[in-house]
Amino acid sequence: MLVREKIKKKIESYLESQKVAIPPVWLVELPKDRSVADYATNLAFVATKPMKKPPQEIAQEIATGILRYFSEPEWKGIEITALRGFINFTLPPSFCYACLSQDAFATQLVEH
Repeated sequence: MLVREKIKKKIESYLESQKVAIPPVWLVELPKDRSVADYATNLAFVATKPMKKPPQEIAQEIATGILRYFSEPEWKGIEITALRGFINFTLPPSFCYACLSQDAFATQLVEH
């Protein structure tokens, strides 16, 4: 499973636990500015209408609440932040090292 798919599944688990309707189309992708994070999601922008809140507020709520869903050892040290309505994920070096032992390292870590 690709890293972005793992992140998306964690977000979906969090939203289900909060009884939040999951918008049908949203992405986890590489941000344009890679200095900001390794991955980002536009979920807060897509959820603005159904949640009746601004994207910055939604992103902050999710970024704050979701961290416990990344509690497995492979995710230890992940940073989750909200910036301009995006939810950003910065992976810990230990995650990258763990990927080295997997066959699909190139596709999981470098998804260009």
